[in-house]
Amino acid sequence: MSGSPAAPCLTLDTVRPKSVFQLCLVFASLGLVLAVALPLWRPLILGAVLAAALAPWHDGLSTRLHGRRSLAAVLMLLALVLLVLLRVTRLYQSEALSSRARREIRDEIQRAHAGIVEAIVARDTPLARQRMRRHLDAIAAAL
Repeated sequence: MSGSPAAPCLTLDTVRPKSVFQLCLVFASLGLVLAVALPLWRPLILGAVLAAALAPWHDGLSTRLHGRRSLAAVLMLLALVLLVLLRVTRLYQSEALSSRARREIRDEIQRAHAGIVEAIVARDTPLARQRMRRHLDAIAAAL
């Protein structure tokens, strides 16, 4: 291989300072983008999943609104925000209950569970089913 020309070697003499500066700017920009994007990757993925899941509803609403896609988007956003805010508000309301109210709720849940267990032990399927349904309906109403 002595007949083939040698590959050019990069040295500081052959690299222009402007190229080095531009390369440093690229890496600095990449670092700043990552510094901003890394804390946001979970909300961005959640937003992408919600957008994909709600796209058919948005299209249907847009059709019902005679092609007003912006209005459909605003209505979908308001509905989603209200649903999320209501759910979060309810979670924090349960923390704001007094210890007496929490104790009463706990006792009521224990009574409901005991009644379901009694019906199951007694092999009374209709009563167990009725008590379970009533308990589940109460939980669903609370959520």
